Amino acid sequence: MKLLNATQIINAIVKARSLYKNNKLSQDIANITDNAFWESTVIKPDDRKKQLIELAKAKTPKLTKKNSLYGNLNSYINANSQTFDPFFTKQIKELAPHWFLSKIDLKKKQLLQLAKQNAPKPNRDIHKLGYEFYYYTHPRRSSYDPIFTKQIKELAPHWFVSKSTIANQKKQQLLKLAKEHTPRPTSRIDSLAIVLKEYTNPNKNSYDPIFTKQIKSIAPHWFVSRSTIADQKKQQLLKLAKTKKPRPSQYKSNLGTCLNNYTYPKSSCYDPIFTKKIKSIAPQWFIHQSEIAKKKKQQLLQMAKNNQPRPKQKQYLGISLKNYVCIHLGCYDPIFTKQIKELAPHWFKK
Repeated sequence: MKLLNATQIINAIVKARSLYKNNKLSQDIANITDNAFWESTVIKPDDRKKQLIELAKAKTPKLTKKNSLYGNLNSYINANSQTFDPFFTKQIKELAPHWFLSKIDLKKKQLLQLAKQNAPKPNRDIHKLGYEFYYYTHPRRSSYDPIFTKQIKELAPHWFVSKSTIANQKKQQLLKLAKEHTPRPTSRIDSLAIVLKEYTNPNKNSYDPIFTKQIKSIAPHWFVSRSTIADQKKQQLLKLAKTKKPRPSQYKSNLGTCLNNYTYPKSSCYDPIFTKKIKSIAPQWFIHQSEIAKKKKQQLLQMAKNNQPRPKQKQYLGISLKNYVCIHLGCYDPIFTKQIKELAPHWFKK
């Protein structure tokens, strides 16, 4: 049933009585209409106000249009409404001031909260409040708020440091790192790595030739070309190969990743000359996984034929054995499993 407010009910009753006087409605129907409206399931205004006050005391979030009490709240606090209640309005605003904040006020409140938490300045390019901060604190903007600007400057003065001052601070940090012989900042999320590229790249607006000369003289190793770095890594890999070292893991070693990149034909770093050279020195590094598995299975079968103890699970061959005979693993081999169980049934007794 649709809920009606008091004004709608009274208007309906007046209309029903008017129709009765003009002989357009019988007395019985007029009485029924009258009683039906007064006895309907409409909640009294006082009950709704009580509900709203309870919600306000409970510090619930601001009501939305989906809430059944949203319309009532607006009618009670709107001075142009017939159901306007100044006493209720004062009470509800004291209990739940957050219900009456505008979107702009809410954003200012969020910015002040960030400032109190000593958070970094909201960046216009990545932070949802970055543009709002700029509009509220820039004197030439129509949204400029001098009171808010004064508040936020007291809480977070570092948000208003000029770009040139910030740039000088970062250059000093980079020079300090260079003097301490630390590795060059390279992370994509490291702000110092990003600005280092900007200050030392002639094609960037932030390029600083004096700083570039200074930092290059202190840390020349930071500016070694990629091709030079690649050549150095290739020499390291050739040295490992010549000394019969195990192949570096692609997933656990930086050299292993580089080896894969230099020897994989579809890689942008592929080097066919280096690939040919390293394969001739360490062919065992390039044996296909299926060949390796085949050799391991032959070793295990030989151990079984010789009646040797089952290799322990933590050992090199023990892990492989489990992979080949366990039906739930991706390397499961039913033919090998049948062979090994026939040769060494005692390996599989619990």
